[in-house]
Amino acid sequence: HDNVFIGRNVRINEFNLLGGAGLGFVRDADGSLIKMAHIGRLTIEDDVEIFTHVNIDRGTLSETVVKNGAKVDHHVHLGHNTVVGAHTLVVAHSVLCGGSVVGDRSWIGVGTVIKQAIKVGDDVTLGLGSVVTKNVPDGEVWAGSPAMPLKDLLEIQRNARKALV
Repeated sequence: HDNVFIGRNVRINEFNLLGGAGLGFVRDADGSLIKMAHIGRLTIEDDVEIFTHVNIDRGTLSETVVKNGAKVDHHVHLGHNTVVGAHTLVVAHSVLCGGSVVGDRSWIGVGTVIKQAIKVGDDVTLGLGSVVTKNVPDGEVWAGSPAMPLKDLLEIQRNARKALV
């Protein structure tokens, strides 16, 4: 699509849609849905690899960015205005909703969903199948649905097991 900028040493595998319009709608006074213009851009920086069946929307008014060295695995969707940090790995079947931001050197586990406008910090690990509805601070490991710090999730599971005994 138009407004897609691709850096050097980028590997893009087959069957991808890069820079299409995202699912951006607003309601008018009577509640009808009106499509928002997506006039922003998609920037894929250097040394990025995008595997098959990936969809990356361009920005609405700003831009969607996949930063240097990031890797985007099979069947991933990156919504409009998302940012994937440098050297971050987004693993298969993950969805980053519009306006979400993932920091540098993070790992987004298989099947993770990140709610729109959520910020995930640098050096974060999200466990597989996580549903992230709150901002995640730098350096933390979160998992679950809804996602929470792993230590909290493990404590809840321990207490639940004790209650069953």
